[in-house]
Amino acid sequence: MQKVVALTLLLIVATISLVSTQPSPISVIQTARNTGDRLTPLNTRIQWQNNTNPTNNIVYLNPKVKFQKILGFGCALTEAAGYTFSTMNEANKQKILDAFWTPKGLNYTMGRIHMNSCDFSLGSYSCDDVAGDFDLKYFNINRDRQYILPLIKRVFKTQELNYKSRNFFNIFLSPWSPPAWMKAPNNGVQQMDGSARPFGLLNFTRVLDSWALHYSKFVDAYKQEGIDRIWGLTVQNEPEFAAPWEACCYTPEAQRDFIKNHLGPRMKSDHPDLKLMIFDHNRDHVDVWAKTIYSDPVAAKYVDGTAFHWYSDEGYENLSKAYSVNPNKFLLATEACWDNGVKLGDWSRGEKYGYDIINDLNNYASGWMDWNCILDWKGGPNHLSNWCDAPIIADNRTQEIHYQLTYYYFGHFTKYLQPGTVRIQLYKDAIPDVYTTSFLTLDNNIVTICQNQGDSERTIYLKDTSFPTYYAEVTLPAHSIRTLIYSANQ
Repeated sequence: MQKVVALTLLLIVATISLVSTQPSPISVIQTARNTGDRLTPLNTRIQWQNNTNPTNNIVYLNPKVKFQKILGFGCALTEAAGYTFSTMNEANKQKILDAFWTPKGLNYTMGRIHMNSCDFSLGSYSCDDVAGDFDLKYFNINRDRQYILPLIKRVFKTQELNYKSRNFFNIFLSPWSPPAWMKAPNNGVQQMDGSARPFGLLNFTRVLDSWALHYSKFVDAYKQEGIDRIWGLTVQNEPEFAAPWEACCYTPEAQRDFIKNHLGPRMKSDHPDLKLMIFDHNRDHVDVWAKTIYSDPVAAKYVDGTAFHWYSDEGYENLSKAYSVNPNKFLLATEACWDNGVKLGDWSRGEKYGYDIINDLNNYASGWMDWNCILDWKGGPNHLSNWCDAPIIADNRTQEIHYQLTYYYFGHFTKYLQPGTVRIQLYKDAIPDVYTTSFLTLDNNIVTICQNQGDSERTIYLKDTSFPTYYAEVTLPAHSIRTLIYSANQ
């Protein structure tokens, strides 16, 4: 009798062990061309199998090997976006707010703002146009009160109504240009548009100290408006580009010295918790800037991370190179958009977003920022007619809202990869047109994003090393992106 009981207990334990090592079914969210699926949760979950052993098209996941943590995803709250928002009726304003800053929308957790004007402003302006005001006694953010601050405050209010806490929403600032009187003459003229090379600022200590003070006073002014979530700053937007709009060029060495001698000490004294990011330009030179600035121990101690933009093809390996210079510094993709105006329903624009985000994340990016959250029907306003596209086009002629494919593709990441989520090891067979990345969330779910850019359906086999005898067969429709979610609990 004792032998029978013992055998029964062994069978029970074996059964429990077998059940506990079977992964949970996979939930699927899909966006696919030639279907109505747009960030659509599918009704049928994918079941794991262990009856055969696939030999190709395998995507291996190893949750035990972890990489960078996610800081957040979001967009820029520009004057152009704020103005366009102001022209929509109240019902449409609420739709836009819900679309980005709620759980039923894209769950955005970061925002970028411009300090002084940028091309996506209604015109050029600065916070202190009084020449020679080195102490910035006339500093003000009156212009921001027209369109930028009202939009930010609506975002905050929306989040307060939809989340238990909004402490996860972080804003960072980026200047396009100092006030004109601080700049080196360009073709004999001091102006915000354009920049002298190789350094756009007047290279005098009093000017550089005043410009550093400008960042600090901007943060203070926003705090006085109730905007207490300014988390960080980039030193300069696109420092390698003497753009026809607001610009200020730096070399890596000039930015290093400005941080070391002026901006770093000022921000450490006035706002020690703010994150300072270098570069803020394209991937092709990101590692060069990281090497130059991080190799200086005095400059490096003030810097938290490197910002970069998407306006260069490929070059993703440069991100890994920049990360390897100092793995204690994060990488953040801070701007992306399509130029040449609005193209409603252009699938390739959404697909390129997905491709870029996956490759950035797989090369240590800790987040990804879109450019303008909304623009008008033309792709503006922009005071130099530099029309671009946006995830939501708000046609203020007709009060129509258009959700672009970039909105849906971006949502496959933003809705499910919240701050603190960590990338896990993924390696796969060579599968044509298929791109993948995978993460472990704070609530212990595995989230894997798979994109098929090909004209044909692809079948892949997911294998998790925590459940070595199981696999999941995943079919990816042509020109589709899927977010796959299952519990990591054993």
